[in-house]
Amino acid sequence: MSPGLIRLRVLIVVAMAAVVAIAAGDVFDRLVWWLLLPPAAVGLAELLSIARRWLVRFLWAAAATVAAVVAVVVVVGGNGGDVVAAFGAGFPAGQTRV
Repeated sequence: MSPGLIRLRVLIVVAMAAVVAIAAGDVFDRLVWWLLLPPAAVGLAELLSIARRWLVRFLWAAAATVAAVVAVVVVVGGNGGDVVAAFGAGFPAGQTRV
């Protein structure tokens, strides 16, 4: 597959993620622009690492995801505990119900 076609596919996925982010922000009855940071960061990481092996691309995407979450937490005025909560919220503490 040509690099141009791969770039187009990445841009389409980023655009779809941006639409989901805008729809999620609509829950707040306003545009929540900081929800657009994670798709943009991951998309940029993928476009910059497109010629690399899959493992390098995966690591760049993972690092971009962590960086985007930290950026969102900082933008909304959170702290380090909020970053941890952003990754761990929703997981039951000590519950193993199936």
